[in-house]
Amino acid sequence: MAVVCGMGLLAVGGCGGGSRPTLGRVHGRVTMDDKPLAKAGITFRPKAQGREAYAYTDANGEYNLNYAPDLPGAVAGENSVRITRQTSRDPRSETVHAKYNKQTELRFEVKAGEDNVANFDLKST
Repeated sequence: MAVVCGMGLLAVGGCGGGSRPTLGRVHGRVTMDDKPLAKAGITFRPKAQGREAYAYTDANGEYNLNYAPDLPGAVAGENSVRITRQTSRDPRSETVHAKYNKQTELRFEVKAGEDNVANFDLKST
């Protein structure tokens, strides 16, 4: 799903043109109690202005963030990280503790133009 780019620094247009945020590629692994967390949604929300980056984990809990459908990465700088996994469309089916999603305590500093590795080991309690 990720597009391979040969450049170290990536810049993309925002929703309305204007200024272009600098991105860094981000990939990693999400585990829950030391086991891969498959089919989890992961979102990086930049502290500064910019759109969120998103991904879903695979069967091994691994992910590659996308800033846009055809553009890998996340906005450089501090990001809050939200991880969710629902067993149905019902929000009450959420299996990840609120401190990792609605009330996230997770943060990650994305380095511009770098290959950032962001692994998260969540605890069920």
